Amino acid sequence: MPYLTYNGPDHDDELVTTIDPTETRNLGDITVANPEHPAAAGKAGEISFFTSEVTLDFPGVGVPDGSTTVATYPIVDVPPITSLADIEPMIAGEVETVVD
Repeated sequence: MPYLTYNGPDHDDELVTTIDPTETRNLGDITVANPEHPAAAGKAGEISFFTSEVTLDFPGVGVPDGSTTVATYPIVDVPPITSLADIEPMIAGEVETVVD
């Protein structure tokens, strides 16, 4: 049965994914992973879905077996900075930094 949802607090109750945080960010381009799917509305490749920052309830990393991914977006994990020692590799250019 097709089921499309985007109500973050219900994702785990509906058994569609785990819950990730609500965040405000600019996702940049998204990639249509399955252009044949009706939810893709005929779009293909990379598209600009948002033109500025938006607040979204992000899904978790796990989805049930048999689920269809219609579109993807880049995820950038930024490690926490808890000491000056965490910053030194960034300053030295040894670690990729993210400026948002």
